[in-house]
Amino acid sequence: MTMKYLKDYVDGTFRLKSFPNSNVIRYNYNQGILIVEGSYAEIFANKIDANIKANIALGGELSGKTKIRWN
Repeated sequence: MTMKYLKDYVDGTFRLKSFPNSNVIRYNYNQGILIVEGSYAEIFANKIDANIKANIALGGELSGKTKIRWN
């Protein structure tokens, strides 16, 4: 069995090489990831696709603090 790795990423001086243990989030009827109103999150290095309504859904007062990278 071979594992697939994401490409190398460079973000300023912070370097991430690979994400061998990333989450796989797919085939959900609603949202893959839902950030409810008044919340925020850091969503890094996930495999998110094929969700019916939205892969990532967020909104509300603090949603501007959410960081989403390398998904």
